[in-house]
Amino acid sequence: MKNPDQKIARLYDYIIVGAGSAGAIVAARLSEDPDKEVLLLEAGPEDNSYWSKIPLGFAKILFNEKYMRWNHQTENEPGLKNNTYPLPHGKLLGGSSAINGLVHVRGSSFDYNTWEKEGADGWGYRDVLPYFKKSERDHRGEDEYHGGDGPIGVELARWKNPLADAYIDTAVTTLNIPRNNDFNRPNIEGAGYWDLATWKGRRSSTSAGYIKPNRKHPNFTILTEAYVTKVDFEGKTAVGVSYERDGELYHAQAKREVILSAGALQTPQLLSYQVSVLQIF
Repeated sequence: MKNPDQKIARLYDYIIVGAGSAGAIVAARLSEDPDKEVLLLEAGPEDNSYWSKIPLGFAKILFNEKYMRWNHQTENEPGLKNNTYPLPHGKLLGGSSAINGLVHVRGSSFDYNTWEKEGADGWGYRDVLPYFKKSERDHRGEDEYHGGDGPIGVELARWKNPLADAYIDTAVTTLNIPRNNDFNRPNIEGAGYWDLATWKGRRSSTSAGYIKPNRKHPNFTILTEAYVTKVDFEGKTAVGVSYERDGELYHAQAKREVILSAGALQTPQLLSYQVSVLQIF
């Protein structure tokens, strides 16, 4: 790095690390308060690829290392002949929501309720359902389980064809698997077509649904290709972050909060580094 002593350029209320499916939403919503200064840091580039906009494009962008991280993989899996497998994830505004296979399935209500029983207060299915609904613009319109006017469009699968129909019919009639026409209700078991995170044939990412409508807010700063290296602490209180951009090292301070939304792999890495540092105190 050219200048490891780069001075702080600006003080923010909130610093969000990672502009993926979660970080983009958190940052955009916080920026809606004009009295709060928000900084969003993303290690990857802008979401400006043509292939991230059209649904079929995921098959091409998924292998583009400019927008994907491929440097993580599993440990050897004994049950799979000791093979290792890649753990790719998105590296751009919108994160994996901008490059994934567009399947829109929230997950099993059983999992949410189990987390709640094990101590995760506020994570029961009925607790999180209103937030899912708030985010959605479902083709069915608003009802008990779907949102009607949210930022993320949800449409029926567009790849329906006779072969897929026959596959589903066989699962139902021969294997007695229940037909499921909606995997975003409490019961997600069965055979059927998934909904897609698309609207009018275009991908619905958090970049398109949340960042794009809010990025002109004067209190909202978005820096892409900004790689956060550590969380800065005063004692045991997070007060900012250090990040690399264009070969320079920068520091940004947070008056209120540092929010880590760098994904299931990068966030633990940042936390793991910080835990080892805090052990000194």
